[in-house]
Amino acid sequence: MFNLGLDHYHFAEGTDSSDWRHKKSRLYYAAYNVARSIRLHYDGVYSTDSEDHKKVGNLPNDFPNLAKYQNDLPILRDDRNKCDYDHVASEQDLFIGIDDTVTLVEEFIQDSRDYLKTKGNIIL
Repeated sequence: MFNLGLDHYHFAEGTDSSDWRHKKSRLYYAAYNVARSIRLHYDGVYSTDSEDHKKVGNLPNDFPNLAKYQNDLPILRDDRNKCDYDHVASEQDLFIGIDDTVTLVEEFIQDSRDYLKTKGNIIL
């Protein structure tokens, strides 16, 4: 699942920022799948239910920068919903700009990689 998140991230990297809907959506799915890999490791829970998206910010209490991610990942989800479902939304309607989203997701991936390594998982 972590690698699926990386696949989404790398796809987003290759997407021009002018294509903000697709870029934001792929960045969200990168963070979402990485978060799922953390939850799977932490509590052994894996869900394919669409309600699982509401848990994007649910991370273990010892996760680095926890408060930041508990706040920002659900906002990223709201932005992704705008991109995917609101045909009148504009880039200015996003809560987190594209460049800041790239930074957020890069930091989240790195913190997740470091976290999993401290828990004995090898992430390439």
